[in-house]
Amino acid sequence: MANALDEFYIPQVKDEKKPKAGLAFQSLDETYEFYNDYAKDAGFSVRISKEKKKKKTGEVVWKRYVCFKEGETDETWRKKKKTVSLHK
Repeated sequence: MANALDEFYIPQVKDEKKPKAGLAFQSLDETYEFYNDYAKDAGFSVRISKEKKKKKTGEVVWKRYVCFKEGETDETWRKKKKTVSLHK
C-alpha cells in the first residue's frame, strides 16, 4: 500500500529561498523574481494566474502567481470557449 506522502513532491530548497508568511516586496517585478527563482530551484516554474487592476488608472492592485501546471491558462480557456461556441 502506498504511503500518502509518496503522492506529493517535496522540493529540497534552502530555507532562505523558501516562501514564508509575511514576506513583503517593493515591486511586482521583485515578487515575480523571488517566486520564479524559488520555483526554478524546486524544479518547476510559475506563471501569473490572475491580476486585478484599478479601472480608472489601469494600475495593478494584485497578481496571483501559481505553478505553471495549475488550472487553465487564459489561452487554453479561450480555445476551449471558442470550441464550445463553435459546436452550438
